[in-house]
Amino acid sequence: MATYLLTWDPKKTGTRTPNLEDTWSCYPNRRKIVKGDRFYFMRLVQDPRGIIGSGLFLGNPKPGQHWQNKKKIAWYVDIKFDILELENEPVLPYDFLKSDSPFNRFFKNITLRRGSGVRIPDDIAEALEREWEKRTSSWKPLPEQIDEDASYPEGAKRKITVNAYERNSQARAACIKEHGHRCKACGMSFEEFYGEIGKDHIEVHHLKPLNKVGKNYKVDPIKDLIPVCPNCHSVIHLRKPPYNIKKVKRMINRGK
Repeated sequence: MATYLLTWDPKKTGTRTPNLEDTWSCYPNRRKIVKGDRFYFMRLVQDPRGIIGSGLFLGNPKPGQHWQNKKKIAWYVDIKFDILELENEPVLPYDFLKSDSPFNRFFKNITLRRGSGVRIPDDIAEALEREWEKRTSSWKPLPEQIDEDASYPEGAKRKITVNAYERNSQARAACIKEHGHRCKACGMSFEEFYGEIGKDHIEVHHLKPLNKVGKNYKVDPIKDLIPVCPNCHSVIHLRKPPYNIKKVKRMINRGK
């Protein structure tokens, strides 16, 4: 499995922002990309610069009409993120990448034009994966949230893309500010149950299944996210599609 870098200039694309499943441009000489290859996604030109996402390619690059000049041909590839951080600081800031070894050997010369679809040398890709794993290890989903139906290359780590919504710190904070820290299914409060150590602790659940979400979907933390305890969150994901909150409440009432 090869690893590539995709780049993004928010200034050039205007309001166009990447989605969890998307089609992204790459330069014509990047046609060796195949389904299952790994990519990292880097924001350039506009601060804060750095790597903000990772994922897998869903197919080979294909030609299409240039997104900016309709008289030109561009190359595009379908991608799927496993992690995408749009709101906060980059997971791997550009200043870190261009100054720390071994990353500086590759990233100090990266530009928007050179970067879109360039292959990352294997030794740097391995170091990058270790650093990425270290910085995102706390973002792993519960086992029952993993998409078992998705296909992954052998040895790849499986992560649920909905977690990109649920772990977003700003969306999570807005959800909890509106709905509070009490589980909306069972009513549990960690602070009441465990005391001070449980204060402010709760998980958030994304109400819309990914297969119901369109490419241009933007999460609304008030309407789309809801606080739930880990037990209820686990039960919600025991089925595909997930159980809704009303169904879980009925289960709890029957159990009582």
